[in-house]
Amino acid sequence: MLPQTAALLILPGNTPPNVTILESQFEDIAGVNVAPVPISSPERSPQYFEDNSVYQKNAFWPAKLAGLSGIERFRGQNIARIQVNPVQYNPLNKTLRIYKTLKIQVTFPGAISRVQTRRETSLLEKLNNSLFLNYAQFESVSPELNLKKDAPQNNWYHPEYTYYKLFVDKEGVYSLDYDELANAGIPVQSLDLSRLKIFNQGEEIPIRIEGPQGATLDPGNIIYFYGDRNKGSDTYFDFYTDTNTYWLTDDGDAGSRYQLMSEDPAPANLTAFYWKNLHLEKDNLFHRSNGSSVIDEDEGWIWRYFFDDDQEVINFRSSGIFQSVGLCTLRLRLHGTTRDPVNPDHHVRISINNEVVSDLFFDEQTELLTEVTFPTGFLKEGSNQMKLHLVADTGAQINQIYLDWVEVVYPRVHAAGGSNLSFSDPTAPGGLREYSLFGFRDPEIRVFDPANGKIWRLTSSRLSVYRVESAGFDDGNYVKISTDFETVDFTSRGHNLLVIHPQTGAIETKSFDTFASTAQADEMANYINSLADSTVVLAGIADEGTVSMTENAYLALESLGSSLTRQVQSRDSWALVGWKGAAIGTIKENISARFAGPTAVLDTLKDNQAIGFNAVFKDIPSTETSYLAASNSGVQKVKSIEKDASSDLRAATNGADYIIITHANFRSEAERLANYRNQKDGLRTAVIDVQDIYDQFNFGILSPQAIKDFLSYAFLN
Repeated sequence: MLPQTAALLILPGNTPPNVTILESQFEDIAGVNVAPVPISSPERSPQYFEDNSVYQKNAFWPAKLAGLSGIERFRGQNIARIQVNPVQYNPLNKTLRIYKTLKIQVTFPGAISRVQTRRETSLLEKLNNSLFLNYAQFESVSPELNLKKDAPQNNWYHPEYTYYKLFVDKEGVYSLDYDELANAGIPVQSLDLSRLKIFNQGEEIPIRIEGPQGATLDPGNIIYFYGDRNKGSDTYFDFYTDTNTYWLTDDGDAGSRYQLMSEDPAPANLTAFYWKNLHLEKDNLFHRSNGSSVIDEDEGWIWRYFFDDDQEVINFRSSGIFQSVGLCTLRLRLHGTTRDPVNPDHHVRISINNEVVSDLFFDEQTELLTEVTFPTGFLKEGSNQMKLHLVADTGAQINQIYLDWVEVVYPRVHAAGGSNLSFSDPTAPGGLREYSLFGFRDPEIRVFDPANGKIWRLTSSRLSVYRVESAGFDDGNYVKISTDFETVDFTSRGHNLLVIHPQTGAIETKSFDTFASTAQADEMANYINSLADSTVVLAGIADEGTVSMTENAYLALESLGSSLTRQVQSRDSWALVGWKGAAIGTIKENISARFAGPTAVLDTLKDNQAIGFNAVFKDIPSTETSYLAASNSGVQKVKSIEKDASSDLRAATNGADYIIITHANFRSEAERLANYRNQKDGLRTAVIDVQDIYDQFNFGILSPQAIKDFLSYAFLN
């Protein structure tokens, strides 16, 4: 890299200055090899690549000895950066040119009118004199400031109110109860129930208060609200924190409440699925493309770098796949980091479960933000694998990219996971729709529509969907067993069982190697015989499970309703959904012969043989409607609760020449420095807790932008 230098100048207007070389003296040095700037990453040693647009020309580079490299703002004033290149290089004849002297003239177009502006303190006068070559000339000709008196995000916050901050880092329905609030030090007995409200990012959100509707909070009250993690402004994850802040208060006007919806008796069309967006991203490395303090579009947290022939296998899980919809969508963001004369120089092949989805080509240091479709049948219930391969077939000498994120969008039935479910209607708007939800682990189910402030409390019934998929040794060698589309993967040889005990709803898994020993087969028989009547048993064979089967084992499986167990041959695939005491042949069961592929069986059971709860509701959704359903066990708790330390950084009475921003842990040391500056330099000082800045300039959420906004506000006001 050739050396450079720069100078800062105050710009008395908005028109770029003119830069002219008046005089120069240089010395040429022949026979010099200057290498290009290396391309490096944490995973590999630096690599050097010669850009032919420079290295194949008989010309000195950089072409300009001096010029304008940017215009920025500094304390309300336009400033210009003049870049100077005192060394040039001709790569074709290997000549290095070093300038001994350069006389540069900078002129400002147009007339300069002198305008009196605020005077800086003596300390800032010294700083400005050292920063700007022409400060003495233009110290009183800065344009008048357009003062910004307030920011819209401050309208919701009142320093005289009492607030309690609720911290949340994932999406869900949240609840607050009397004891939880009391344990956080909140005077619950005096909380005004009608005025209780919650704010998030400057907006009031609706809440639901269940229990006695008295004047103040009661031990029987529970407060429900929708919460979500902090997201990036234009990225899936925020650069700095996932933790979002919700603000609870009972000061001010009456609070917003969810409207309880009643059952609609009108006929409705059933929406059988929704689009599940599975976002896959790991922020392992921070990619920088230059030394600028500003984060460019191609910079930020990334998953990993790829070089020629590199591969990445991404494991992910899918569940409740609605196979009637034929196509899924794959989205991903890749970015090139190298240049090569070959066009295109990057080739990425993507496959899912060994099926090629797409071959993508792009060139040099460009972004590839793409979307491709693939057959829904490529996905499997449970575990899946996606492979990204940077194929080394473009002829490029150097080939590097990075992976940012991947999304798999697939059609999914309305099955809850962890007793909660978030979804939108893919058919909206489309009139009155019906949604059948299942997979909840307890009967009290609520559905929230946060955007429209609506809530449903649903009547539920017991219902579960059970599925078993079996693959013998030559057809995949696995067993997948799903309860309400929550899948358990088995790879143990022989018979694999998932048992659901009706009295408790407890789930137990067992594996018996009925290939290796008759003792294992008899152990399986004894286990099945010990089960209570109506116990649900889901079973499948992986690898091979017939060689050591015994009569006792066959009889035990027949006690679950099996009529095919004696027909299973070596390395066949076999799957069963049965229960203890079922008559032979009355349950769901399948066999697939060796080399014929896996087999699967699915059944829906109700009442005591179900571990999940099902409920139905109707609504007229819009394209903006999103629902969040949760039963009691799926309702979440906030990470923590903290009383806000009130402050008013926007008060008109505030004023300082010297501001120290600090953390509460360093407050005393910051106060010492403030006192020193006040006594030594005569400066008005202010010590500001950084948390107060986050609270009033970014809704309580950690962000360096909040500090910038505060300083801008303090300067302009």
